[in-house]
Order: sequence, then structure tokens, then C-alpha cells
Amino acid sequence: MAAFNMLPSRTLDKCFLTFQKVMECIIRHASDNNCRLPRVSKLYIKNGFIPSSIVCDAAVYANGTTALMQMQNNLA
Repeated sequence: MAAFNMLPSRTLDKCFLTFQKVMECIIRHASDNNCRLPRVSKLYIKNGFIPSSIVCDAAVYANGTTALMQMQNNLA
């Protein structure tokens, strides 16, 4: 716990921004392992402004939702 408390919150923010973009990439490529990891724009990090979340492309969101519903139906 001490190591976590010493970690700057800015580092965690950058990690979670990258994680969100990676998840969008995975959904965009239908879980294909051949997608390139996205680079989080330095504009987000510039001047100390790091958003708590980023906007996901609407088509990616719709495709991801459809895929999740299909998986849920297959399990039922």
C-alpha cells in the first residue's frame, strides 16, 4: 500500500487513459490480437489536463454492445 500511495496520480491517469484506448482498439478489431496499440495524444496530457474518460467512436461502441449481447445469448 505504501508504494501505491507514493505513485503520482498523474501516472495512474495516463495508464487509465491508455487502457481505455486499448480497450477501444480491441473492440474495434473484434478481439483480434493484431491491432496496433494506440498512442494517447500528448494533447490530453499537455498543461496538466488529463480527462477522466475519453469518447469512444459510436460505431465501435455499437459493435461492442452487439458482440456482448451475442455472447450473452450464446451462454443462455
